[in-house]
Amino acid sequence: MKILLAIDDSEFSKAALNAVIKQVRPADAQVQVLHVVESLRLAPPYVGFGIGPSVPVDFAGHIEEWLDKAEDLVGQSAKVLETAGFRVATSVKEGDARAEILKFAEEW
Repeated sequence: MKILLAIDDSEFSKAALNAVIKQVRPADAQVQVLHVVESLRLAPPYVGFGIGPSVPVDFAGHIEEWLDKAEDLVGQSAKVLETAGFRVATSVKEGDARAEILKFAEEW
């Protein structure tokens, strides 16, 4: 059985993680933990300087920070699942969460 566990840093995701552990036998399942960073949605507001909109120069640094946090998040979830005996892989994607989750599920 393949289980795609798309998570964020919410209590709902923690509950979903615990549900997998309680309701699925580890020997029967392969779990893929996925987090999608929605960088465009989290982008700071555009600031116009009289010649059109621009994005702050340090925005790339913010994206890297969000991606690093996402890697930590999926890594922590994977450790919990591995401790419970599951085979686990992790992925972090960037884009629209709904679209990326569906695309990942289809490809996997």
